[in-house]
Amino acid sequence: VLSEELYSVSGDDNLEAYLEEKEAEIERKRNKSMLRPQHYNILHGKVPYDEPKCDIHYSLRYKRRMFGRYGYESGVNPGALWPSAEEINERTEYEKVSFPYTIMEMWERARQRRENEERLIQERQAKLTSNIKKLEQWKQEIAARAAKKMQVAAAAKAKKDALIEEVRRHFGFKVDPKDEKFKEMLLQKE
Repeated sequence: VLSEELYSVSGDDNLEAYLEEKEAEIERKRNKSMLRPQHYNILHGKVPYDEPKCDIHYSLRYKRRMFGRYGYESGVNPGALWPSAEEINERTEYEKVSFPYTIMEMWERARQRRENEERLIQERQAKLTSNIKKLEQWKQEIAARAAKKMQVAAAAKAKKDALIEEVRRHFGFKVDPKDEKFKEMLLQKE
């Protein structure tokens, strides 16, 4: 059947056009992905559009991106992608404002910051070592203060116990320390 179709067309130009048309139809039937043509092209690493379809396709940013992705296949003239003198001046002015220090100045500032941090760390470590050396002395001082408080508390308790015992002797029998008479006598003794 294909041979009849081939021989029924007259001329080489018509034959080539017919074969291309048949090949395109076969490719279209092969494409089962249901993707749009531009998405199909992107999937297969081709330029999405053969010619600009909307206003953004004429922008310099879009052309730069297409040339960056697809190279010379994108059909973009690389000479037109370079920034203009005005853009270069704007960019250098922006960099002067954004980054006011030179590389050497930034390097020096970073070095000073590192030295300052190291100095602070060394000072802190020196303070920690001196505190560790004083640790035993501090422990002894705390123990001495605690012992002194215990002695004072024990002396106060002994004094109170002696006073209570004296009040009991005064009455001649054991009296409850919560009793009113006992409390009055205790206040008189104090």
